[in-house]
Formats: sequence, C-alpha cells, structure tokens
Amino acid sequence: MQARWLLDGSITADERIGRAIGAHLANLRWRGKFEETLTLGGQSMTSECRQRSSRIDELKTNATAASIRHIGVPSTTQLMSDYSLFGGMTGVMMWQHTSGVLHAMEWATLAGSRRPSVPRQP
Repeated sequence: MQARWLLDGSITADERIGRAIGAHLANLRWRGKFEETLTLGGQSMTSECRQRSSRIDELKTNATAASIRHIGVPSTTQLMSDYSLFGGMTGVMMWQHTSGVLHAMEWATLAGSRRPSVPRQP
C-alpha cells in the first residue's frame, strides 16, 4: 500500500516527491533508533558513516531549496483504507487481523469466533 501511496498517479509530481521525502525521513528516524541501539550495545560508527541527524538535515535543506515540502507517511491502517484493492473495510480488516496474528495479539482471535453474515437464498 505504501508503494501505491508513493506512486499515486492522481497527485502532482511535487506531491509524489514530497511523499518520497517523507518516507525517506521516516526511514532515517528508524535508522536513528538502530544507531542508538548499536551505541548502547557497545558498537561505534566508523568515521565514514554519516549518522541519521546529518542525513535528515541535508534532506530537509535540499527539499527547502527545491521548494518541496515533505509529506508524512500515513499509518498502514490508513493506507489500507485509502488504497485497498477490496471494497469497504475488507482491506483494513485483513491488515489488522494479519498484524494482530503476527504480533501475537489476543484480540486477533476474535475473527475466528465470528461467522460472516451471508444472506440466505430463498
């Protein structure tokens, strides 16, 4: 769904670039968390490694210079709703259930205790 959001043909090229910048910034924030974990684990970055903060600053500076604003990435649940290949809430339900199962969430078992309502034929 994120790829569909990034490549959405109904928006302008500047908006697509802004979305790509937003996705890259999110990636850099995750990278920063990993850098922190490495440091806490006693590892150090080599002098050739540019850390997250300098990469974020450079990306924002370049975006500002090009007059492009970054657009934050919506949650996966929101993307499943906005770009679902299915009607109604089916895509969101599938995503939430799959995520719940993969993360061992107790509530994900609720889907197994219900039956879909199907109209009976006369």
